[in-house]
Amino acid sequence: MLGADSSLGRDELLRLLYGGRASLEVAFGATLLGLAIALLLGASAGFLGGILDTVVSRLQEITMALPVLLLVIALAATGGERLNQVAVGELIPPGVVTLVVVLGLFSWFYPARIIRAVALGLRSREFVEAARSLGSSETRIIRVHVLPHLAGPLAVYAAFIFAQTILLEAGLSYLGLGIQPPTPSWGNMLAVGAADYLSQPWLILWPGLAVFVTCLAVGAVGEQLRRRYSPEEPVR
Repeated sequence: MLGADSSLGRDELLRLLYGGRASLEVAFGATLLGLAIALLLGASAGFLGGILDTVVSRLQEITMALPVLLLVIALAATGGERLNQVAVGELIPPGVVTLVVVLGLFSWFYPARIIRAVALGLRSREFVEAARSLGSSETRIIRVHVLPHLAGPLAVYAAFIFAQTILLEAGLSYLGLGIQPPTPSWGNMLAVGAADYLSQPWLILWPGLAVFVTCLAVGAVGEQLRRRYSPEEPVR
């Protein structure tokens, strides 16, 4: 339906679907890992404060000051060979774990700052003081009273991190540092199609459109979530 690739005549639609599975697995995994780190560090730093807050804040500032793309490329190039061996049959193809770990480790600091700010405002609220006066531990207060209030910011940032991770996966796979052929992904499909873009332009068109439409849809969801949880801007 969408034509065939330029090397072995494989069906482009089938490769697009399989490539989408690999790209979305990377996006889901890296988003979950990044948000888990952000939730753990941000909520703990904002609610407990003290030395932990200082350490987490300095760690955020150091990480934000680093050239993330260059570090991602360096880590994928050096540690990717070992992590690429981690695979679960056809469910998790080689290369997915590498990108999940590398991209997840560099996607936590922005949501961690938001989560810290929310937790910082919640720790002096009346219901938190009431729970503390009843003898609840700090861990229980965070789990029962603080985490439900973080659902909104987490949902918003999850959508934007998801879209960003899809773009980073496509870029790294295009550069040959992500998922390697013969396992298809949208990024390495773009790299393969770049060699024949004049004679077979659809080899770039279809994976490029897949990345564009997916990021556009996820970005629209993130924008609606932002409006939904923004008190000054009603949902339209």
